[in-house]
Amino acid sequence: MHRLNNKGDSKTATQAIILRDGKVLCGLRNYTDDKYKNISVWTCPGGRCDEGETIEQTLKRETEEEVGINDLKIEKFLGEVKGVYKDDKVLVYLCSSKQEAKLMEPEKFSEWKWFNPEEIPENYINEEVRRLIRLENMINLATSRMSSAYFSYFVWKYIESSRNTNEAGAEKANRFVSIMGKYGYTFHSILRGSFYVFVIDLSIFFDKQNPSLNLKKIIDLLNPSEEDLKEINKLIDSQRANIKYLKDVRDKTIAHLDLNVDRSTFNSIIFKDTEELFDAVQKILNIITRTFNSSPWMWDIAENEVKHSMSWFIENLERGESKRIQDINAT
Repeated sequence: MHRLNNKGDSKTATQAIILRDGKVLCGLRNYTDDKYKNISVWTCPGGRCDEGETIEQTLKRETEEEVGINDLKIEKFLGEVKGVYKDDKVLVYLCSSKQEAKLMEPEKFSEWKWFNPEEIPENYINEEVRRLIRLENMINLATSRMSSAYFSYFVWKYIESSRNTNEAGAEKANRFVSIMGKYGYTFHSILRGSFYVFVIDLSIFFDKQNPSLNLKKIIDLLNPSEEDLKEINKLIDSQRANIKYLKDVRDKTIAHLDLNVDRSTFNSIIFKDTEELFDAVQKILNIITRTFNSSPWMWDIAENEVKHSMSWFIENLERGESKRIQDINAT
């Protein structure tokens, strides 16, 4: 992993961002004038490299000294930021542990607590590290919501396509409609549920409310280059109509049942338009993170897995129905 085996020096410090159940372990460090200045700030386990230590050795030593954790697993390099003093650098790593934190140095720390990344106090020792923590959390949430949107969309698309004679052909469509008719409540729940999930999960990227996950919040945290920002805005502008339509569907027929709206105007979701919007969000996330570059892989995996699972599900329903009829005739 990035620089773990490198030797550090007196200007190199580390921070272990220990994540568990979506929360980050932070300690309230009480500094004095002889060490820094008379101040109490929140921080994560870490510290300066001793002479001859590698980055990995420093991370593990400091974590054990400060919170008693000795099973630290280093998962990912999050970035390098400037330290408190001139020429200092802080290497930040995402980590995990199965052990509980202990107050090992009460003369330095008041307490250790688990925080939601968005709730880490503003008096964190290094604002850039806090930004990296929040950014990593948002990217993980965005990846999760995109995955959920993908799979739900393809489930919904599979059912809609399979019962459409133009998409599936008359014979296959009639077979599918027949089996749907026998298990109406089941298919109705799957169809509606998958539709709701993909609409909500995809449209959330374009929300503007401050507390919610959205592309703007991720972009603001990352502060991309002017060139990248121009490309992002170009992608968003190309999808204005699709974004508006999808958000109208969500806001007027899913999130709120607007009685004054003609819902028949929101009954049609066009595959091509929706997939163009998915593609645009993928490209934006690729630009933002430079690490989410798995769009074709995710798209193919999601669609192929849904087709396989749904085909297996339908085939087994048909077999079960055939067996049921045989049993009836046998009696």
